[in-house]
Amino acid sequence: MSCVSEVLDWSKRLRDNNIAAYEDTYANILYKLGKKDDAIALETKAMSIAADSEKASFQEVIEKMKKGEKTW
Repeated sequence: MSCVSEVLDWSKRLRDNNIAAYEDTYANILYKLGKKDDAIALETKAMSIAADSEKASFQEVIEKMKKGEKTW
């Protein structure tokens, strides 16, 4: 988990780009670290800025997070 925490720190810089894929990555790292509510909020934001063709994939991840299932 210490490696995941380090990746979270590194990926913070990516979030400033307002790109759905980067937000998704950061959300999944938060989720892996047990920050479920923050992860769901961020994944929801990622879905809102994603292309229409990608929204279903983001929704699927959100549903997995809500159920406590693995996302990766």
